[in-house]
Amino acid sequence: MKVPNSAPMNIGSGEEVFGMEEFDIHHHKRTLEAKLRWLDRTDEVNGADKQLILEFYKDSVARGLSITRNIKYLILLSQLSKMLKVGFKNATKTNMKDLVVRLEHIISGWVCSL
Repeated sequence: MKVPNSAPMNIGSGEEVFGMEEFDIHHHKRTLEAKLRWLDRTDEVNGADKQLILEFYKDSVARGLSITRNIKYLILLSQLSKMLKVGFKNATKTNMKDLVVRLEHIISGWVCSL
């Protein structure tokens, strides 16, 4: 999937300025492209969840979310899909509660280790 370029913004003086993505010193565009390729090729995320994640990504791009925000969402949704194991659409209330408990244990482990 091709990563869109940022659109220029008019800053009021008639001069167009490009978003921070144009100055991609942290290589966010390359990271996003790599994450999309990984999602396409991986067996760790089931096919139905891949489609849902890609639909969410396309919607996020259409809403104008930044590349870094989209990277974060792709990573988080992929991790949640792997942790859930039954897929987003097949998840029951019990599955979601179990996932939240696992996440709470992970987070509390981080807090305790600080």
